[in-house]
Amino acid sequence: KNLFFFNLPIFIWTCLCSNILILISFPILNILITLLFLDRNFNFHFFTAFYGGQQILYLNLIWAWGHPEVYILVLPSFGIFTEILSSLCKKTIFAYKSLIYATISITILSFIVWLHHFFTMGSGCSTNIFFSITTMIIAIPTGVKVFNWLYTILYSKKKKTPLFFWFISFIIIFSIGGFSGVILSIPNLDFIFHNSMFLIAHFHSVIIGGVLFGYLAGLQYWFPIIFNKKNFKLLSYVNISFWFFGVILTFFPFYILGYLGMSRRSITYYNLYWYKLLLISFFGSFIILISIIIQLINLLFNKKNKSINNYECFFINNHIINNKRG
Repeated sequence: KNLFFFNLPIFIWTCLCSNILILISFPILNILITLLFLDRNFNFHFFTAFYGGQQILYLNLIWAWGHPEVYILVLPSFGIFTEILSSLCKKTIFAYKSLIYATISITILSFIVWLHHFFTMGSGCSTNIFFSITTMIIAIPTGVKVFNWLYTILYSKKKKTPLFFWFISFIIIFSIGGFSGVILSIPNLDFIFHNSMFLIAHFHSVIIGGVLFGYLAGLQYWFPIIFNKKNFKLLSYVNISFWFFGVILTFFPFYILGYLGMSRRSITYYNLYWYKLLLISFFGSFIILISIIIQLINLLFNKKNKSINNYECFFINNHIINNKRG
């Protein structure tokens, strides 16, 4: 009875939807690889315009797989933070069912937004407008998730542990990346920013802030429970701080550089006015390197946890939460 769909943890739901995305999207990639193999080795010319092929077909196929793949990465991260917040706040997540519906909505909508990756490739005004609208719509269920997380924290006796600060770092960086994504979903603005460093900043804000921070938080949450180890608390706080400020210093100057006209995919840049922001980004990358080293030290050289209740309390807590949902 307790394993009914609407009693399952959100992490299970997000993993389920992520696997559905894998089952549907990866056959598209397999087809593309097969067509490309035939095109290059047997002169089938699926993508060669001179022989009647369509280069735009390649773009459509690669991004019809490529954009759902982003949600394959980020949905489990959403589930991890949901479980962490339930545990830290000692309460069920706010509006549990709306989180499920938001996850399902993201899963469905992720298949009808791929063309925003190439608004500039001449697909036509009507096509760009349709995919612009769907891209804006997919931000709504993501916003529902953020609202639910924040409202779960509100009026709760939360523990300000390193995991809580992982969540705060995730919300700040991922939200900024999401807002910049809405900007890029407008075709007129995308024509300006598409080939600039603004897009690089958006991508890394979402992937590092949304995906990597979630996986690192999950590692810190479940690693001590699985291996009966205890992380160094001070090192954990230092690690989170270095990750947070390292990502901000590395990638946030790219928003400004993209606005100033710095293009991506270039080897050499001749505008000397950009070097200060690039220097800040270079310094931020070293902070990220230090944070990776601290992360490894904290995992490899941790101390044994003498408390035998940690493992049991984890399952007791989740059992209580699941019963409250029913």
